This record gives sequence, C-alpha cells and structure tokens, in this order.
Amino acid sequence: IFDTFPYLLPSVAVVCIPLSGLIVGCFNLEEPPRDRKGGQKQAGQQLPGHVILEEEELDRMEAAERTEATVIPENGRNTTADAAKPRLRKEKSFREKVFTHRVMVVIAVYANIRFTVLCCDDAVPLLFSAIKSNQGLGMVPSQIGMIAMVQGMFLMYISLMVIPKLKQKYGTLQLWWYAQLGVPLAVALVPFLSDLQTWFASDSVFWVVIQLTLMCKSMAYATAFTIIAILVNNSAPPECLGTVNGMAQTVCAAASAIGPAAGGVMFAWSQSNGMGFPFDIHFSFFVCAAIASVNIFASTFLDKKAGSRYSVDEN
Repeated sequence: IFDTFPYLLPSVAVVCIPLSGLIVGCFNLEEPPRDRKGGQKQAGQQLPGHVILEEEELDRMEAAERTEATVIPENGRNTTADAAKPRLRKEKSFREKVFTHRVMVVIAVYANIRFTVLCCDDAVPLLFSAIKSNQGLGMVPSQIGMIAMVQGMFLMYISLMVIPKLKQKYGTLQLWWYAQLGVPLAVALVPFLSDLQTWFASDSVFWVVIQLTLMCKSMAYATAFTIIAILVNNSAPPECLGTVNGMAQTVCAAASAIGPAAGGVMFAWSQSNGMGFPFDIHFSFFVCAAIASVNIFASTFLDKKAGSRYSVDEN
C-alpha cells in the first residue's frame, strides 16, 4: 500500500505523534482548580495533595486583598476605613481586561512570527529541491529529509537545554529582542546557500555549512516562539487567559494558512520571472525577512511589565 501511496506513511506518522500526545494529556493532565469567580486559584490557595482551603479561609484571604492593613496612630484611633478609601476604584470589566494595548500587540507579533516561519519553511525545501540551473541546490528527498532530521534534533536540544538558561540569564524581554533581531538576519542568509555551493569542492563541507545556516534560523525562531508564549500568558489576568490564548491561536491559524501559500507563490514567481538579484531565488526569503523585521518596530510598543506576570494592581 505504501508503494501505491508513497505519502501515506509520513502522513500517518504526522497524525499519530500529536494524537499520542493528546491521549497522554487526557489521562495525565488535570484541570487547574478554579475559584468561585471562574478564575484559576492563585498561589497559596491550593495546598500539596490538592487540599483546597475551606470557604471561610478563602473569604478571609479575599477580604484581605481588598482592604488596607489597619493603621493604629498614636492617638489610638482605628483608621482602617480612611486608609482603605484611596484604594477603592472601579474594577475593569472582562472585556477591558482582554482587549488591552498589550494583548493586541502580543497577538499581532505572534501572528507575524507564525506567518514568516511557515512562509520561510515552505520555501526552504523548494530551494533545496530546485535544479541547480535554476539556482537551487538540486537535492533529492532523502538528503532533504536528513537535513530536516538533524534540525529536529537540534531544536529539541536547544528547547530543553539552551533557551531556558538564556531566559534565566537575560530575562524575558531582553531575550525577546535578541530573537527579533536574529530572525530577519537568519532568514535572509538562507538563499545565499545557492551562491555558496560553488565555493566548496567537498559536499561534506557544504553540508555542514547548510546545517549551521539552518541552525541559526531554528535558534532564532525557537527562541521567538518560546518567549511569545510567555508574553501571551503575561498579558492578561488568569481569568482571561483562556480567551486571550483563544484569540491568539485563531489569528495565528489564519497566518498559518496564508504563510505556506504565500511562500510557495513567491518562490515560484522568483523561479520564472527571469530577473536578477534580488528578485531571483533570494526574493521570497528577503520578503519573509522584511515582514519579520516589522516585529522589531511593533515590539517597541511593549512596556516593561510585559516581561513579568500580570499583576492584580493592573486591574
């Protein structure tokens, strides 16, 4: 059957891997405990062993959050009410908490990342498989598959071992800026592999150059995706995160649908237009790099609080 349908085996593998993750998650991931307002319980409201505090204890904790600590002046009068007055303010509605400036900026840059990575990743195998007379690398599917396998192993390593250490060292926002500066540069370097293939007499040396170039791209994008997930969760209070994540994934799904098609169309046009640099095989990658560069400008609208967890004081 696999001889008749050569794409069946990879398609089945692609379906089974995330399906196994879904099954494991259904049986092993527990729903976070929720308070009476529908939001997730904050730290300190759940004890080890999933022992939930009694209702009266929750009432006491909620009351303590809403009132100022009692102040006893020298004359002995209790000024609790007076101290609490400055803190009284109208709580934001759910809509006001969701549709904020920070949320909109984060979702926009998230969609941009998703679009450019899929647009670029669609053009990369086309570049590798195109014949050398059309400025391609003339690779066969087995060679492209081997390159992709090495990149996958590299992604697993940096995601587990490198990026967490970089985040701890530089912080969320600083690492985000490094990723946004690195993505356009890494994407723009990819088409120059076509120009470099005649520089190396040994195919093995050129293969190493290909891997190093793609590793730069993978490192930049993996860092960007890791940090943007953190920024999304930092952009709204816990009770709104489901809605915010749903909005982000909806917008990103549209970007994911457009990205591969745009990458394929641009690459096909660059192959057939008969024009020189930069409208030749470099064109689709340069466009992706230019679109990714928009995030550098958009990120200037993120305030410093975006790098830390949402504070109740922002309500």
